[in-house]
Order: sequence, then structure tokens, then C-alpha cells
Amino acid sequence: MISILKHIQFLILTQDCVVIPGLGAFVSRYLPARLSDDGYVMYPPSRELSFNSSLVHDDGMLTGSITRREGISYDCARIAVEQEVELILRRLRHEGKLAMPRIGELTLASHGAIEFTPEKSDAIVTLPFSGFSRLKLTPVVELEEPVAEEISIPDAEILPLPVKRHRSVSMTALKYAASAAVLVGVCLTMLTPISPKDMDFASLQPVVRTESPSLQKDEAQYADREIRLFRPDPAEATAEVAPRPDRYYVIVASSNYLKEAQKYVRLHSTSKYPLQILPSDGRYRVFAASGNDFDEMVAFRTADPDFSAANPNVWIYTLR
Repeated sequence: MISILKHIQFLILTQDCVVIPGLGAFVSRYLPARLSDDGYVMYPPSRELSFNSSLVHDDGMLTGSITRREGISYDCARIAVEQEVELILRRLRHEGKLAMPRIGELTLASHGAIEFTPEKSDAIVTLPFSGFSRLKLTPVVELEEPVAEEISIPDAEILPLPVKRHRSVSMTALKYAASAAVLVGVCLTMLTPISPKDMDFASLQPVVRTESPSLQKDEAQYADREIRLFRPDPAEATAEVAPRPDRYYVIVASSNYLKEAQKYVRLHSTSKYPLQILPSDGRYRVFAASGNDFDEMVAFRTADPDFSAANPNVWIYTLR
């Protein structure tokens, strides 16, 4: 029997949402670097893993991973996933919990819901940031300036300070030289003759100049050329990267590459639900709606049955 655990670990490492058909989905969230409450410790960036038992629709990601790695058909991989999920659910019903190495522990609650406790010590979700460690910060203490001691000097020992004598004669000579240079420059400007043919006199009629033969020849070379204006393709315009003014986004797809996200937008965007791209944390997420009200974004997922049927694996992404 094919074990799907290693495939789940690999997908958690590279994807934000990994759906286990019939069981739920593991959703990861990026945590930026932050300071402690007292300001003396800086924690490195990390990722946080959670579990959503309502996302059970098969998006093909896990099955495709098994197909590529094991070298089997898609149908065989799908059957293997169904068998593994059935074993997981059976163990949860009989034992009440199931430990998944480097992921966390699944627990079956009394009301029938599946609860998740993430791994703390050696979690696969934090592997990209395993080389970072927290830093202890030393506060800067402002040292007090030493107070100078007053020294009393008897009046008899006080000596008069030397008086600086300004070179008034030299400064006066420089001023006269600068004035003379300015006068010479003005005289040269006034005495330089200007040809009347080089001047444009004021008049009520526009001045008409005769272009040189070489300039007319250059204009004739480009007279028959067609000037084309570049107009962007409307389909490409929908794949532009969207601004980021809001906090919550209804995500329908996610990719490591911008071209893949743009292709998804071109294929699935409609006039009713135009899709846009959100670049964040080194990934490109395709979203259908955004806003600053979390409850409103949650309600958006199920407000339209057609949208819910076309996008069964929608999740809410929080922009930090």
C-alpha cells in the first residue's frame, strides 16, 4: 500500500493549502519577524499550520503528486488516497487520535469534529526557516555626562585674551577687484554687436522660418511610415498584479510562478467574478474578492452557488 504521509509533508513544505480528500485540508500561514512584548527578543520569520475539516473536495494536488512520484496512473493514485483516508478515519474512530510525524496530531472530538494540534519541535512547515534563530537585544543605556568641576582662579592670575586684528586692508582690496570685474563684464556685453538678421522682433504675425534642405530630406524619409499605437490585450490586462490595500482575500488558486497565475486568471476569470493576483511571501495567489471584514469574505464563498461549485477549495488569506 502506498503511504501518502510523505506526499502530504512535501506539499505542506511547498504549498499554502493541501487538501486530503474526504478528511480536510492543512492550511499554512506566513508569520513575519517580530519583537517580544518587552522588546528584548526578536523572533525570526516562520510559518503556522492549521487544519480545516470543511475543505474535503479533491483538488487533484495530492493525487497528482502520488502519480508523478510513484509512476502510476491517476485512477490508481486516487484509489490509494481513498484507502489511506479510510484507514485514518477508522483509527480516529477507534483510538480517538492519530499522530502524523512532523505535521501534528489529529484528535476526534466528542461532537464528531476533527481537531488538530501542530507539531512544535520538528515541524515540516517551519523547515524553510530552520536556519534562523531568535536574537536577544541589548538595550542602549544613555550615559550621563560628567559634571565639570569649577576651578576658581584668583583675579591677579587672569590674563587678557589676545585680540585678533582683521586684515581690513586686504578685504577692501578684494571688494574693489570684484566690483571692477563686474563692470568689465557688463561693458563687454553691451558693446558686443548683434546682427539684426539673427533676431526675432516682436510682431502680431507668427514667425515663419525656412527649414534647411537636409531637414526636409529627413522628414520625407518618414512621411510614408505608419505610426502604430500599442494597445494592451484586454485578456492580458486581467492578469496584472493587483494592488494590496485590503487585509482579507478570497483565494481560489496559488502558485510559485507569476506566469502560471496569469494563465489561471485568463482561463477562469469571468465578467461577474474578475480574478486578480496578489503577490505575497514569494508566491502569487489568485483571488476573487478582497476586503477588510473577515465575516464578509467568509460569506462571499457561499453567497453564489455557481461560484461555490466552480471553486470548491476557496480559502481566506490574511495579509500581514
